Amino acid sequence: GSPALQDLLHNINRAASEFPEWAADKKLIQKTGNLNAWLKEEHSLTDRDASFIAKVLAEKYPQIKQK
Repeated sequence: GSPALQDLLHNINRAASEFPEWAADKKLIQKTGNLNAWLKEEHSLTDRDASFIAKVLAEKYPQIKQK
């Protein structure tokens, strides 16, 4: 596949594997708030990629709030 797609898949897998530990001490996880900020800061993602990966994580983890 394309390098851009491989990079995106890598970032999705990395975020998914690290999410449970990050989320463990959070009372509220907001897709467009602290989750998006964590993805951008800790994973050095662009706004676009962080937003997309947040949507993917929200499908897998029901504790993520939509806003």
